[in-house]
Amino acid sequence: MGPNTKIYGRFTGYTVKDCACEYCLYYGGKRKGCTVESCCCLKERLQALVREYRVKEETSIGSQNQP
Repeated sequence: MGPNTKIYGRFTGYTVKDCACEYCLYYGGKRKGCTVESCCCLKERLQALVREYRVKEETSIGSQNQP
């Protein structure tokens, strides 16, 4: 990318919906479920949960401060 390239939609991390088991490579469907013993996406899922929790916390604190 050159010096004049503008990136509009920067990646800010996965969302909780992005980390659903349905989208996992090892998900075997409704009958089989997950085919691995431990979740391979656990780190990303936890980061998404923490990010969502922080956003909800910030919005609830912001709405409490308004008269």
